[in-house]
Amino acid sequence: MTFPAETWPSGRVPLRLPALMKPALRARLWDAAGRWSVTRRVSFHEWAGEWDHVWVTLGSSAYSAVGRQGGRQEVALTRDFDLGTAVHELGHALGLEHEHTRHDRDDYLVEDLSAVRDNMRASFDIVAERADRDRAYDLGSVMHYPPSRMAKPGRSTFSLHSGVTFPIGEIGRWRGPTASDLRSLELLYPKTQPV
Repeated sequence: MTFPAETWPSGRVPLRLPALMKPALRARLWDAAGRWSVTRRVSFHEWAGEWDHVWVTLGSSAYSAVGRQGGRQEVALTRDFDLGTAVHELGHALGLEHEHTRHDRDDYLVEDLSAVRDNMRASFDIVAERADRDRAYDLGSVMHYPPSRMAKPGRSTFSLHSGVTFPIGEIGRWRGPTASDLRSLELLYPKTQPV
């Protein structure tokens, strides 16, 4: 990733949804988009033919590039995605990195990279140059993986350092953006944007 992540002009993101998406999933996705729009720094709108846009696909896995890529940019979600996963992947499309790739991660987590699935190790690489370096680490971030995410069966990719008090079961619950997540977004999109 280049630093900072490429942002969306004026914070406006065209969102192209599958034509046959079930109404409940469509509503869930717009709810997820709205969770980021509360900052008034970004807004999502229905795709109207714009060249640069987020193209949502439904399949067997979830992923997104970080920041605006240009052209049709895929955000993949599972066919029965939950709200938190949609918020997480849209956060990537806006330019947010994983919380557990911060420079200060090792002050909070004990990583077990031997537990990470071989093809997923890059998801745990530290990203030193980030817009949100100066804010506190957030174990509750919607951008933080839970310990079982990308882990080999029956393993955990990390544990908490002794002295770190946070319910391990709450990490990666992905209920929605935390105040720290919204602050990171404000750092990427520093000017108030029209909504």
